[in-house]
Amino acid sequence: MRKKVNLILTAVLLVTFILSSCNGSSSKKNDPNTLYVGNYFGALGDGWLKEAAKGWEALHDNEYKIEIINEKDLYSSSTLATTMPTNREDMYLLTGLTYETFIDKGYLHDITDIVTTELSEYGETRTIEEKIFPQVRDYYNQEDKYYALPFHMAFTTIVYDIDLFDEYNFYFNYSGAGFITQASQKKSVGPDGVEGTDDDGLPATLSQFKQLLAEMRKKGVKPFTWTGQYPHYRKRWLASAWVDYEGAYGYNLNNNFSGAYNFGDGSVTINNSNAYLLQKQPGKLYALELAASIMDDPDYYSSFGFTTSQSHLSAQDEFLMSRQRNQPIGMIIENTWWESEATGTFNDMSVKYGDKWSKANRRFGMLPIPKPDDGSGAEEMTLMCTGGDSVVCIYSGSPKTALAEDFVRYLHSDEILRLFHRYTGVARAFDYDLTASDLAQMTEYTKIMYNYTNNLNLPIVFYNMFESELRRNNYSYFLEWSWNTTVNSVPYDDPFIAFRNMASMTPQKYFDGLSAPYSDWGNRFL
Repeated sequence: MRKKVNLILTAVLLVTFILSSCNGSSSKKNDPNTLYVGNYFGALGDGWLKEAAKGWEALHDNEYKIEIINEKDLYSSSTLATTMPTNREDMYLLTGLTYETFIDKGYLHDITDIVTTELSEYGETRTIEEKIFPQVRDYYNQEDKYYALPFHMAFTTIVYDIDLFDEYNFYFNYSGAGFITQASQKKSVGPDGVEGTDDDGLPATLSQFKQLLAEMRKKGVKPFTWTGQYPHYRKRWLASAWVDYEGAYGYNLNNNFSGAYNFGDGSVTINNSNAYLLQKQPGKLYALELAASIMDDPDYYSSFGFTTSQSHLSAQDEFLMSRQRNQPIGMIIENTWWESEATGTFNDMSVKYGDKWSKANRRFGMLPIPKPDDGSGAEEMTLMCTGGDSVVCIYSGSPKTALAEDFVRYLHSDEILRLFHRYTGVARAFDYDLTASDLAQMTEYTKIMYNYTNNLNLPIVFYNMFESELRRNNYSYFLEWSWNTTVNSVPYDDPFIAFRNMASMTPQKYFDGLSAPYSDWGNRFL
């Protein structure tokens, strides 16, 4: 079967290469047996991709080669909108792409056939389409056609230091009324209400969350740090709280502008003419209350979290080194891939202070969004993925689309989905199971995140997958849809800064002002 595929590929490639050479449209692609793969070189690195490339080349008896081209800024959606036709890359693995725009431009190769055909060459009975999470399948299926596949699933969460929590007993006791005083004591059932799971002892309600912050300060531990250079980290986490309160359906109205919603005084049908009403979703007010509780005391957060010099890497370093510096920090707001980015700090600490400080031996977990004390909001935990527009795609003008198709199918075999997850600790939006061997090579944090994203069947929504044509076509207008507000004629777009700098600012005031920036809706859209 593999030899037959090789023969077909060889014939197709020779024809397409000759044709493209004649018209000069792909003059940079001068090797018909080399597949040029553009890789967004950020936190995920290229270790997994190099491993996958070796495996694929071996399957083809090294007749074809893969050249990985690592770039970052050059692979932004706005840059590729201009450069994709002249780049030598045949396909891309990108952290973000405006999917519909690139379809409209004709830049994306139709991959429907390879997505809807069984992966039988890898001993599998499912198609790639059947593996895609239902939450994203409809987005990528454009009128029964696929032009790209979802890439990574990133989540912005509160990461907590399990070792530090163990040392200071920062867990609620079984009654939930106070904290354990020794490790042998039974912990509360945590946010999920189930004993013996990853969140035992963690705050289940807003009141408990506030208790935890006060307890940490009391014991000389600073609760939080985060990057000051990239404020969208903390704002994305805040959006996660909004999502968790509203649930998948309620939040997705903000992406599709279509459906019924009850604001408490009757159901309203949301559409393009009145979508501004979504600024009054109570989940936003609850998220603002969470932000205000963190900003309630300067001792609850690192001052570096509001300096532009504090990059995400600096924040990771501050967090990881804090115990060695006798300035312990319990939590950081970060993206799923943070451990991979912090590898250098882990390695340095391991050399300087011993193996217990290595990435393999330190333990971190995810602190779920606490629920309101009154039980309002969605009962089920809902996760928000910030990488909904990250894609795997093939450039339509490539003379080697057949070769690229073959590699894309390989990347979506169960074996390579597992390899990606094992290397990066980041999930993909596909149904696959890690083996005991995979899990044994992963850190505590990545195993916990795998449990949340792949095993618990929790609803997942995507922050930036805009099904609404109105949103897509007015991107700048909706850029700060989440937290854009006006209070006393002053605009704000970051609740954390507003609560920090304005003593009179309250969650209710911030919430009441959310509609103000969209007061021109009628003149603009009606």
